[in-house]
Amino acid sequence: MTPRQLRSSMLVLSMLTMGGAVAIALTLLQDDIVYYHIPSHIDTQAPPSDTIRIGGVIEKDSLQRHDNQLSFRITDYTATIPVTYQGVPPSLFREESGAIVEGTFRHDGVFHAQSILAKHDENYMPPAINATEPALTHSPSMPSPY
Repeated sequence: MTPRQLRSSMLVLSMLTMGGAVAIALTLLQDDIVYYHIPSHIDTQAPPSDTIRIGGVIEKDSLQRHDNQLSFRITDYTATIPVTYQGVPPSLFREESGAIVEGTFRHDGVFHAQSILAKHDENYMPPAINATEPALTHSPSMPSPY
């Protein structure tokens, strides 16, 4: 075997090894990777029966609280889906803020959320840091860490 053939063989062998490692990693992560759908990508006439995640913005003036149950609409400004949730929402959960809800559709077309993940904007500062370092959060010359 010539040196050129040996280099070519090593290159092909290393590419096959890396490709195999990537294929194995993706196969193992397939069950753990969770995506979310936006409301306009969900067919509300035939909603999925599995547990899914829906991401969007809580529509303004749609949030209603009844005892321990919340009802609201989540939107991507193209489509809107009614959601109900039983429990205490996250502290960042409010109208016109981003959220991801995980749950299932009922037969009446209402999405029954089992969990809510509230999203914050890029200017969010945890309350503990905000209270101890007010100059950091109110300084207009402070560069964004992102």
